[in-house]
Amino acid sequence: MASRYVVFAAAGLWLGLFVISFVAFNTMTPSGDGFTRGMDRAGALLAWQAAAMVAAVAALVLALRQRAPREIGVSIAGLAPIIVMALELIAAVALVIWMATRDPSERIERFYFPNGAPAQGFN
Repeated sequence: MASRYVVFAAAGLWLGLFVISFVAFNTMTPSGDGFTRGMDRAGALLAWQAAAMVAAVAALVLALRQRAPREIGVSIAGLAPIIVMALELIAAVALVIWMATRDPSERIERFYFPNGAPAQGFN
């Protein structure tokens, strides 16, 4: 039987890892050239997010394993991390789908001409 303090510790560990993932992403300097520039930052973000997912699953399992009647705080501490991680995953998938279904020429024009394409063309 898991103590409620263990559930809170797992939720706190998740929160710490979740915050560290974004801090590590913002504080690392991008290295590499060309296409791979900055891939180490993305790798660090994903590694910390994977560790946070493990802590979120641990908090959920520990909250569900309590045999005594659960308090509302223990239920929130066990469910909130996994809900946040699921919403983050849904947002990432939605972003990928949205970018994949857009017209490539529209993306290129907006990148090169943020104020609108000139009347003469791309010269």
